[in-house]
Amino acid sequence: MSYSALTRLPPEILSRIFWYATAPNSLNPEDFDDTNPYDLISGPTLSDKYTYFQLCAVCARWRHIAHSSPDIQLSLSKHLEHEIPTDKFPWSRVGHLRLNELSLEYACRLLILCRNVVKVICIYREDLGGYGSPALAIPEAVIMASVQSLSWVALRSFESDYDSDEHATAIKQLQHDFFARFRFPAVRQLKWNVPLPDASTVRGFFQAMSQVEELHFFPLAARYCVDQYLDLFQRITKLVMEVVDDENGGLELLQRITIKRSGVGNLFPQLQELYLRIGEDIDPDGLIVVLYSRRYSPVDWSDPAENPSQVTLLPYDATSPHWQSYARLTTFSVMAVDEDLAELNWTYGDHYPVVESMCYEAKRVTEFERLWSESLLVF
Repeated sequence: MSYSALTRLPPEILSRIFWYATAPNSLNPEDFDDTNPYDLISGPTLSDKYTYFQLCAVCARWRHIAHSSPDIQLSLSKHLEHEIPTDKFPWSRVGHLRLNELSLEYACRLLILCRNVVKVICIYREDLGGYGSPALAIPEAVIMASVQSLSWVALRSFESDYDSDEHATAIKQLQHDFFARFRFPAVRQLKWNVPLPDASTVRGFFQAMSQVEELHFFPLAARYCVDQYLDLFQRITKLVMEVVDDENGGLELLQRITIKRSGVGNLFPQLQELYLRIGEDIDPDGLIVVLYSRRYSPVDWSDPAENPSQVTLLPYDATSPHWQSYARLTTFSVMAVDEDLAELNWTYGDHYPVVESMCYEAKRVTEFERLWSESLLVF
């Protein structure tokens, strides 16, 4: 199409063309927020930003259309921080921001600039510095009031790779400042896989996320993880969690999301959808106890060391006052962490008759005898 023809197009069509010319990850805008934040970017990275600047330089009309588009989506990859033009870009127009293997310092810089961003996917390297840039001074308070979806992932941290003790100290100070000063009060969807510092500011950081309704998290071997603060998320309706083995506290995590008869310390009272990714060492009876307690009736499983097969499952009572304060589960999914994982045979569990009864009750059932890829119950 010639330039003269392009100039006659309506602004809406031109804006859409500009989006496709600068798409960060795929040709589908809905695919920007991947279900798996670990998927690295395969599409254009920094070059699409240069294309954007080139489009803005064609004429005043094009610059106005490009700068007024609410769908600017930035996708920035590793080792390119020093090339990113931070002074001329219309940061206030950025709606979606994906940072792939940048340093935490530069991620914070861009968040401060993109104060109207709605979706953020940050996959950063803890051991990376800011490529010689001046030390970041975070304002006393950075309120990211527009962010509704936040994925925060640290790939790895190699203490031995720090250039010096001063470098390590600076990074730890930045981590502390991030939790002390950044707030995301409007987040509805939270995906978290970052070890946490031992600091009192961390609880306030998560406490400000009182609106979270969907939580994805992966328990870490680190001493401090987001599972230390699960009690703060009272509005969760959808939980996606990885339970690999007992050594990483898998059985304890299952015990914590089981509704107890005492009602003390129960997590996620509004939970309706539960998606578990499991390892081969997980006992089917532990999963069934969680399902039963969330679907039918609270159970006595207060000790994570207790064998879940010995837990007594009481008959369901629809008139119980318990259901006035707790939501009943509508979706239960169990998926293997590894595709090559040996199947989970539900029939080996002492509580298997419960699963048979629920399969009969459910509206949709997928592979609920042996787990090959996914077992799913939808009520």
